[in-house]
Amino acid sequence: MRSARYLLAFLASFAILLAACSGGQQPAGGGSASPAAAAKAVYGGTVTFAIDTDPIDFDPLKSRAFVDRNVHYQMYDSLVRIDETGKIIPWLATKWENSTDGKTVTFTLRDDVTYHDGTKFDADSVKWNIDRYRTTAGSQRSGELASIDSVEVVNPTSVKFNLKAPFAPLLANLVDRSGMMLSRKVVEAGGEDFTRKAFKAGSGPFILTEAVKDDHITLEKNPNWWGKDKDGNKLPYLDKVIIKPILDSSVRFTNLRTNDAQAANAIAGKDVPTAKSESGLQYQEKAAYSFRSIIPNEAPGFVFSDHRYVKAVSMAIDRAELLDKGYFGLGVAGYGTIAPGHSKRPTSRWSFNPWSSRRSSTSRRSTPSRT
Repeated sequence: MRSARYLLAFLASFAILLAACSGGQQPAGGGSASPAAAAKAVYGGTVTFAIDTDPIDFDPLKSRAFVDRNVHYQMYDSLVRIDETGKIIPWLATKWENSTDGKTVTFTLRDDVTYHDGTKFDADSVKWNIDRYRTTAGSQRSGELASIDSVEVVNPTSVKFNLKAPFAPLLANLVDRSGMMLSRKVVEAGGEDFTRKAFKAGSGPFILTEAVKDDHITLEKNPNWWGKDKDGNKLPYLDKVIIKPILDSSVRFTNLRTNDAQAANAIAGKDVPTAKSESGLQYQEKAAYSFRSIIPNEAPGFVFSDHRYVKAVSMAIDRAELLDKGYFGLGVAGYGTIAPGHSKRPTSRWSFNPWSSRRSSTSRRSTPSRT
């Protein structure tokens, strides 16, 4: 039901923040800048990005917090990414082919990518990363990659994923942390806690140079990044990005208004009218790929194993009123488990109808034994 809300305030010399970080040719996770912000890019400058929570873990293997991605997508490249419409697009993998039985996916890789430490990205690196995510005890990625039986190096620019069975969400999982590639040399040299100090494990547009808990994270330009904008200009444009956790939404918004930060996420609903009207600030709102929901327990013997009650509860919820009174009229009403930001989302199902809800829940049928 919620949407992602970002306020981006840029000086002309900074051009675009996340779009610049990713390259004008494709997004690097997060919304793109609106046409008003897409002024002619100029190289150089620093942008401070105020976020609502301090990132927890810089290792994609261990990360379980959404906020970590604000850093991950700047440091790491993944095998594939998504564009603004939700379409999966090439990234480190330039193309992929599925076998006729759906149990093998063969990826062709870029041959011009090096990690921040100077080591080369290739098929051996993909195999090592995927096997690390799949098999390391305590890995937060093992479930996302459980469909993979083995990874096979075909040649330096080709790698084959052998699946236990066809698995449609595989590419979507590889967009995120399960598909992020790290330098084996850096990870093995640093050990289990290699992220506790500045490190050069990624191949992304920015290199982590400093991290002070609850204060700031500094990322500096990777001069050897492979990305280019639509005109063929080398990326990124920015010299530095500082990510600053500011938990209080009012303080975060004040930092924007005083230009102590040039970008921020999670703008409070009460501040949105000001953000939209104040000169010098640019507000963006996009439907998110995450959502808030109520998940019924449909196990045998429980109330919601009788789907009449699932339907009754859904029809008893006035989503429009929730958005209006709970989120200041912001956001998109969601239906089902496909998030509002997805192009294939359902636009209605069991809409608010108290009378039908009451009738559905009181119609004759055996009553489940547990609640």
